[in-house]
Amino acid sequence: MHSSLAGPKNLSVLTLIALSAFVLPAQAQEGWPWQNEPRYDRQRAPAERPTVPDYDTPYMKPTGTEPPNSGWQAPAETQRGPSQRPPASYQEGPAFRPPVTVESSDLAPVMAGDGSGLPYELWNGLDSATFEKLLADIEIPPRSNALHGLWRRLMTAEIRATGAGDGERFEAIRLEALYRSGLTADMQRLMQSSATSTPSPAISVLLARAAIADGNDDEACSQTQGFLRDLGRMPRMLAGEAVMISGYCVTRSGNSSAAGVAAGFAREQGVEEGAGLAALDAIAHGGKPKLKSGHPVSLIDYKLLAKAGYTDISGLLPGASPALLVALTRDPQASSDVHLSAGEAAARLNAITAEELSAIYRRAAMSAATTAQATPQAAGGGFGSQNPHVAAGTPAYRAILFLQAETEQTPFRKVRAIRTYLDEARRANLYIPALQTMGPAVQSMRPVPEISWFSETAIEVLLASNEPQVARSWLNLSDPADPRAAGQLNHWRALIDISDVNGARHGQSLAALEHLALRGVFVPDQLHRIATVLDALDYQIPIPLWEAASRTPQPSTGHLPETGVLSRLQNAAKAKEFGRTVLLTMNALGPKGAEGAHMIALGDAIRALKSAGLEAEARRLGFEALFPAWPRQVSG
Repeated sequence: MHSSLAGPKNLSVLTLIALSAFVLPAQAQEGWPWQNEPRYDRQRAPAERPTVPDYDTPYMKPTGTEPPNSGWQAPAETQRGPSQRPPASYQEGPAFRPPVTVESSDLAPVMAGDGSGLPYELWNGLDSATFEKLLADIEIPPRSNALHGLWRRLMTAEIRATGAGDGERFEAIRLEALYRSGLTADMQRLMQSSATSTPSPAISVLLARAAIADGNDDEACSQTQGFLRDLGRMPRMLAGEAVMISGYCVTRSGNSSAAGVAAGFAREQGVEEGAGLAALDAIAHGGKPKLKSGHPVSLIDYKLLAKAGYTDISGLLPGASPALLVALTRDPQASSDVHLSAGEAAARLNAITAEELSAIYRRAAMSAATTAQATPQAAGGGFGSQNPHVAAGTPAYRAILFLQAETEQTPFRKVRAIRTYLDEARRANLYIPALQTMGPAVQSMRPVPEISWFSETAIEVLLASNEPQVARSWLNLSDPADPRAAGQLNHWRALIDISDVNGARHGQSLAALEHLALRGVFVPDQLHRIATVLDALDYQIPIPLWEAASRTPQPSTGHLPETGVLSRLQNAAKAKEFGRTVLLTMNALGPKGAEGAHMIALGDAIRALKSAGLEAEARRLGFEALFPAWPRQVSG
């Protein structure tokens, strides 16, 4: 029997049987046309999207009926409906099922147990040299709220680099990035959790700088003698920082001659001429430092300027680093006006959270109310109009409006106070942070018909605060039955849908966008942004929306990264290299985030985050790209 099976004739039969196991499934797979639709090419304009309809979606008519307001008709060979599905022989039977293969990149990542919500292999494939290079190419902290939250989790996760042979250098770079972002408190917590009995010279400098940021100057200066002996083992920039810290410490004792020596030593280490060196020179020669307006000022520079007798702190704010702005909001020696101005500047840079800005506003407003013996008034008046010590349009005025909106108990007055505060914040380029500060106040309110005019504002507040489910409750105050009815807010359903990673029916709320697109409400740039975001999130985009966008060329404005960044981003996302994916996403979007990114970069960034398993952040990025120019009734 064995010999007969080995004959040439029977071998050919076995060969045919073996081949059929591969050929027939492949043919069956090719018979499923909706599994082989060509994807939208991100390099092409929306007009070139493959026009193969899918009648399983709620936006297409049955076979033979043209889409509304469109002259488009699919070729006969591509039209299909539920009755045109493949024969049952292709769907049933184990012999004809296409083989299922699982790639390692399709598997869910192993999540870390530190509460960061990030995978354990966070820094997979990223060594310290590459990490440093990627950080040099981006602006931190990121202006995008979605990316900032992800950035903060990434940089503070208690996960060490797995692919870096020089883990200590990697940690030093990460701590430096936190400092540059103004996240000094996070930096200190991270250092305490990984502290060693004998830290390296570079880590010692970072520890000293963090202590100064926290107001512990004595602790910082106690370490200077140790790291000054090891300047040769530090990166050049960090060595210059070590000398400047040493110079600050000697000025605390009033040693003016030592200040001059420190200034000369700092120049030898390559420290650029700036506020810090000007302060050391002034201390050494007994004069006053002369600064140019808007010149960069670091936290150490500020400390030296204070020792040199420089008092114009407000003049330093335009050039203040994020770390300095955060330190000024906590400085007990600074005035309330400085706290407010620094807090607002830090909020614009994402260096502080909405909760921290709220606390700054609350302290300042209570102080002003106590000084002027003022009490909350109705939204038409309020602290600002009753207090002669507070000028309209100032940070103190916004703080008073914030406290009034937060503490008002009567719903009718409260919603007017919130709207007044938000309008004032918009004029100060603080709209998003202000919306977020009102999140707790709006969440505590009940949507009732008596304040239905406030629904749109409430939706804005809740979406900015990442509460899409609560936003839906306010949207239900308007009649959702007819998306074409005048005065409706149904177009907000689409933005809520985009924001909500837990939405049960993604893509079911685009009818109102079709209606607005056909009415010409969206400008061409916004139409293309909507199409880009929806396509990147794998929505089935309504044909009328595509047609409206295709009537104008794809915008060529916005930040487009250098050649190779987008391809590296796609590769990193596919390989589940999470740290690299986040950093390359920040590079791709540019300094203004999703709002200022080129269409191609925006679409690729959203796809990359989604592919890497970060769909919540991908959706928040899509929301941020559309929210600023979204049609509004009350606040627009």
